[in-house]
Amino acid sequence: MIDQIHTVRDGALQRLAAATSSDDVRAVELEVLGKKGALTDLKAGLGKLATIEEKKEAGRALNDAATQVAEALQLRLGEFRRAERAVQLEAERVDLTEMMRRPGRGLSLIHISEPTRPY
Repeated sequence: MIDQIHTVRDGALQRLAAATSSDDVRAVELEVLGKKGALTDLKAGLGKLATIEEKKEAGRALNDAATQVAEALQLRLGEFRRAERAVQLEAERVDLTEMMRRPGRGLSLIHISEPTRPY
């Protein structure tokens, strides 16, 4: 069982390292840590182990693997969020040095004390 836990953990870490978007990271999270994930299935199988020592060892290994995957997942997701935010900020950037034209003669503003004319 411990070998299975290490295999799932190593596979998840490799997939996280190879992820190219935040959607890929979320897919790994669902497949490994989700309700029907691989580590969740292994956790359900802890009760089938024969001795208490085996259960303790497998439980520790399972918790360590889940922690390692969750930490790697958060780091990778943070990288993608920062990159996506940088792209968004660059796209929404406003050039404040742009020259604005003053209103011309026909575009002047009406003074507040000037009566309005019905048209």
